[in-house]
Amino acid sequence: MIRSHRTTRPGRRGVTLLEVLVAIFIAGVGLLALLTLFPIGMTNMARAVNDDRSGHLKPLAAEILKVRDEVVASSQVALADLLQRDTSRAAAHCQQFAIHDGQLTALIQTVDKIRPNLPDQKDRQLAERVSRELTKWRETVRDVKESFRVLAEWEQQKSNPPPNVD
Repeated sequence: MIRSHRTTRPGRRGVTLLEVLVAIFIAGVGLLALLTLFPIGMTNMARAVNDDRSGHLKPLAAEILKVRDEVVASSQVALADLLQRDTSRAAAHCQQFAIHDGQLTALIQTVDKIRPNLPDQKDRQLAERVSRELTKWRETVRDVKESFRVLAEWEQQKSNPPPNVD
């Protein structure tokens, strides 16, 4: 009895080439749909990093802008007095710039304190630049303060001349 390798069976077994191609097409469409999600995810992640960065620096930036506005306003008043040759308020201007010096020093210390803890290298570099700029502002404020101190001393000497020794 010789059996043939070809046996007829009722019903069919296996898949046809057309079914395999349809399955590959459906899987390809699904993978393409997944691949379109990656750029969206990367965009959202970049936005989240920027939001986190601004969350660390936003309160500090608001304080810096407030101090800057105060320094500018004080400078305008002091300059107006100088242009009118009114040196009587030089001591008051000296005190005001001493306050600004203290505010700027505190801001510099705050920036220097948070700089190492910032999550990103760009944030640390930004904080370093801010610290350098604040230091320049502070030096300018100190120069102006010293000028008004000298002017106040001059005004005091002018109003209280030394007695004549004749």
